[in-house]
Amino acid sequence: MKQVWRSSRPQTSRGPRVRGPEEDHQRGGTVPPSWEELSIAPKERSPSSYGAEARGGCSGVPAGSAGSQLCQRGPGLRLYPTPRKGPSRATGARPRQSATRSEPLQSRLHGSTGLRSGSQANFFPPLEDAMLPSGSFNNRMALITGGGTGLGRAMTATLSQLGAQCIIASRKLDVLQRTAEEISSQTGNKVHAVQCDVRDPQAVSQCVDQIEALTGLPDVIINNAAGNFVCPSERLSPNAWKTITDIVLNGTAFVTLELGKRLIQNQKGASFLAITTIYAESGSGFVVPSASAKAGVEALYKSLAAEWGRYGHRFNIIQPGPIRTKGAFSRLDPTGAFEKAMIDRIPTGRLGTPAEIANLAAYVSSNYASWMSGAVIRFDGGEYVSLAGEFNELRSVTPDQWKLLEAMIRKTKGS
Repeated sequence: MKQVWRSSRPQTSRGPRVRGPEEDHQRGGTVPPSWEELSIAPKERSPSSYGAEARGGCSGVPAGSAGSQLCQRGPGLRLYPTPRKGPSRATGARPRQSATRSEPLQSRLHGSTGLRSGSQANFFPPLEDAMLPSGSFNNRMALITGGGTGLGRAMTATLSQLGAQCIIASRKLDVLQRTAEEISSQTGNKVHAVQCDVRDPQAVSQCVDQIEALTGLPDVIINNAAGNFVCPSERLSPNAWKTITDIVLNGTAFVTLELGKRLIQNQKGASFLAITTIYAESGSGFVVPSASAKAGVEALYKSLAAEWGRYGHRFNIIQPGPIRTKGAFSRLDPTGAFEKAMIDRIPTGRLGTPAEIANLAAYVSSNYASWMSGAVIRFDGGEYVSLAGEFNELRSVTPDQWKLLEAMIRKTKGS
């Protein structure tokens, strides 16, 4: 079967330049099939069906069929009409002029209908106000590790607003003191700053001594201290591995066990919450120390939920998706190049906000959730399920391309 290729002549005043098969190959792309190859007669096409992108293979399309030829071409396939100018190599006839520009249909449709990536975020606006009633944490003490910045600061502000007396802990005392003063002035409730290196079990014990002297043992504990950076695993040093796992896994264990033992001795119940990540469940390349440590934290908390419920202790986990904070993004996306890709794969079309996770953390830690223990809450705008589904990339296929695919599928015979 002869293939009808588009002209690869440079752009002239007569119309836009169109890539030919040789240039497609040089760019690492795939050669577009002709309409004849797709077994779709020209009369079955409308100008609005010109151009599209299809990705991945198609299930249930017999090998050797037109649909199979389309599906096997792989990601980034572009379907084009026969050229508007120049004679056909198959027939020598000059095709009829078309007013439709020769560009991917997806960009034309999205440009004309406003269906730009991320526009669905308009349906999911974040709410910044505290969702629980004022006073929900009156007479309660809350410890938040890593509470001086980012998500920890947001959770501290919400708990303080709801009546809790908060203690924030991390290595940088000056940052903690500044945050404590700012939140206290906003909420009217005292926020204490306590220096603590969670990697050091002796430092953790001294920190708990100080907390006990200041406020008494807390009944809300949020393990939020974390460290992470992107790095190919073959470039990881033993020290890089140890740095992350010491903060994330060992630090969470040291804080949880030290406080848990003292609470048990004092016959006092408490809510423990760990902030992990969605890839603690799936694993992820390029952040292997973090993925491994976060998975360990989840195992620790699920285990203690089963064992220490008898002492009045609840253990729960929140797995946030991407939430923009200065500290995390500076190490995970230093150039900002990956943010758009993140948004494109999140069904709700946007990143999360610190206030949203602060509201969720407040609910999970509150008495409104007293029957919740051992729970792992994925909070990611649908990112995890979007990445997990084998055919979810088909959401990039336009309605006009679906008509082409359906026509090819209907023409197939056999199983």
